[in-house]
Amino acid sequence: MEDCEGEVPAKRPKLSYDSDGAGSEDCLSALPDNILINILFELFNAAAVARTCVLSTRWRRLWTLLPGLHFPSPGDPQCILLALESHDSPALHFLKVRVQAGTPDSVAPWLPIVARRLSGHLSLVNKVIRNGSDGMAGERGAFDLPCFEKATSIRLELGFLGVSMAPLGVFAGLTDLFLARLQLHGPCTLGDVVS
Repeated sequence: MEDCEGEVPAKRPKLSYDSDGAGSEDCLSALPDNILINILFELFNAAAVARTCVLSTRWRRLWTLLPGLHFPSPGDPQCILLALESHDSPALHFLKVRVQAGTPDSVAPWLPIVARRLSGHLSLVNKVIRNGSDGMAGERGAFDLPCFEKATSIRLELGFLGVSMAPLGVFAGLTDLFLARLQLHGPCTLGDVVS
């Protein structure tokens, strides 16, 4: 509908209602997607970000466009896998994961998804409860670490999990590597991959 000067008025934001039934404007949903994505990214918690999908149908898939995800402790490995499978951003620039008493079977399924898409920083911290006076958790099994060709920074604190390095591929973009509390397994050594 045109006004008296021939201009089409802008759409009005929808009203949301508080518990008293009084209406108020939904100013957040009126913002462009890129601003909403920046707001969600500042929440710095993947679970909290995903819960925003209940705000409106427009917000339902916004979290899947974030350039980075953070799963604070204790991150559920199955939830991490499901979130990464649903994440639609073409590149993942940042992933920070904290798990407690993770096992190779809980970590290994989602690492290949990250390896294909990560073009920035990966931080994986596996907290374990000390076992005895030496602080070592004992033999906890091993998993294959996929090649992160485009990752620029990797931080792995694995709580003494074992890691087998990928025999093929090069960590070409890697400029910063931090490894702590892990055991190297297999014929391929760390130097074969990163040097």
